Amino acid sequence: MPDNMNAPLTLGKEEMKEYGYKIVDLLVSHFDNLSSQKIASLADRKEMDSLLQEPIPNKATSPDAVLNHVVENVLSHVDLLTHPKFYSFVPSPSNFISVMADTIASGFNIFSGGWSNSPAAAELEIVTIHWLLEMFDFPITKGGGLFTSGGSMANLTALTTARRLKCGHDYSKAIIYLSDQAHSSNIKAIRILGFKKRQVRIIPTDMEFKMSLNKLKNCIAKDKLEGYQPFCIIASAGTTNTGTVDPLDDPS
Repeated sequence: MPDNMNAPLTLGKEEMKEYGYKIVDLLVSHFDNLSSQKIASLADRKEMDSLLQEPIPNKATSPDAVLNHVVENVLSHVDLLTHPKFYSFVPSPSNFISVMADTIASGFNIFSGGWSNSPAAAELEIVTIHWLLEMFDFPITKGGGLFTSGGSMANLTALTTARRLKCGHDYSKAIIYLSDQAHSSNIKAIRILGFKKRQVRIIPTDMEFKMSLNKLKNCIAKDKLEGYQPFCIIASAGTTNTGTVDPLDDPS
């Protein structure tokens, strides 16, 4: 490796403070002027290639130059999900406090994968999971959970848990049911877990885009008669396309 690839990745105390203040000022300006900023970017691949494609850098670049490049060429071509008029996508907005909290978590490089690594972080996950259990009227003594990186991993984790608890080691006849409005990550999770296409039932929705319970019941009854093992119904509490909630509280 050439010597110029061995540039230090650390800054001195004053350099860190100066650089940090620049980024904090950038964030404050962003949140303070959010309403007047452009909501979305419509740049195409060709435009982005011409702006950002470059060879692997063989020389170190100053932090200020990198920051300027990001501000001018990256932040100017992203959708502002926090904008008060942004309604067209799923990810939730952030705020300044959450950004600072994320900075602390990243800066201290907190690893919460186990109690021995960070008992405080592990305890905070337990506490907040209990809050969620209470909010949704789940039993705190029997309930549990964990935080994931997002909805896709949450769906994969839930399906894995359901398969283990309901199917054991043999899931060759297990059947999964979901509506035609369910999030695409569910099908991806099903494939990752090794289920075959024949083990998935896509249930049509009604005029309100809710899963049709009659069609679901008929499908389950048919599968049972044919010797299959219905084990999982994936319901949506707010679909991606329309925000529709499946009839979760229907007693039938």
